Amino acid sequence: MEKVIKIDKKLLAFRDQAQALAKTAQEADSPILTLDFKKVEFISRNFMDEFLNIKEALAARSKNIKIKALKPELRQFMTQVQKSKTRIKAQMALALKG
Repeated sequence: MEKVIKIDKKLLAFRDQAQALAKTAQEADSPILTLDFKKVEFISRNFMDEFLNIKEALAARSKNIKIKALKPELRQFMTQVQKSKTRIKAQMALALKG
């Protein structure tokens, strides 16, 4: 069973907003969650970084997070942040080996 969570804020700027969203997602009695970003117009790097951390952690607990109605420029931003996080993780792994 899929649960849809509508995000009613226009601006997502803080890590604690992502953490509140994570709490709602964790409490949902469904392995598949769809987050509806239709009303969201701005997402900060802080929110996006925390959101991606949470999304990864929830996936590890068998919660599939789907994203709905995210504006194209915000989806592009999400992709950029994810690539940056992946690059940083790879650099940290190399530094720890060396």
